[in-house]
Amino acid sequence: MTFTKYNSLTNLNANGGSFLNKVNFSPISKEVFCVVEKLHGANVTIMIDPQGEVEFYRRHGKFDDSFFNASQVVPYDLELLEVLDKIRILVQRIHPEATSVNFHGEYIGGSYPHKGVERNPHASNIQANNAVYYTPNNTVLFFDISVDEGEKRTFLSVQTAEDVFDCFSPDRVLYLSPHFQGSLAECIEFSDKTKAADSEAYKLLGLSEYPIEPNMREGNIIRPMDNDEFLGNS
Repeated sequence: MTFTKYNSLTNLNANGGSFLNKVNFSPISKEVFCVVEKLHGANVTIMIDPQGEVEFYRRHGKFDDSFFNASQVVPYDLELLEVLDKIRILVQRIHPEATSVNFHGEYIGGSYPHKGVERNPHASNIQANNAVYYTPNNTVLFFDISVDEGEKRTFLSVQTAEDVFDCFSPDRVLYLSPHFQGSLAECIEFSDKTKAADSEAYKLLGLSEYPIEPNMREGNIIRPMDNDEFLGNS
């Protein structure tokens, strides 16, 4: 398997707004877009080849002991790895030439200062300066699935990725679903209204009864629902 790092985000207002103008005048602007909460953690990619061999990567290379405690947590989460391998088998039926199926997400958690939530003394605090709180444990929330066929990489649509995670992991939330769908203009408007709102991710991780206020999210990501090009955030 050949590792390729996940694309960096582009702010919609980058270069004096020229990026947004470029998007508005491209065919992609007519597609349905969505808004997803931007997580404050560490980017991870889990790659699985056709034989079921698994490799774990951070943004710039393989997991190592300097990458928080991820090398002691993620490879030993057998429930997680079982779900990902089931998805890999399904995706390979659609893409029989796949050399790897890749799961892209954010390694988060390690601190949740609420009196009703027990602290995990073995967790590593991923959020710098305790900026956003998600869970006292360390876990991965995924936001993309890609398929490598040689040097070609394609991404599953947002809806397809959400559906396969829901199918194989009905009792454990592993995928960060969109908050809103609409036109590009509607998504920009929604993002502008909510980008400074409190995070919703803690609810996905079983802590909906224990909100922390304030707990402002890092921001939002705006992306097409059915296109594998990652546009950016606002």
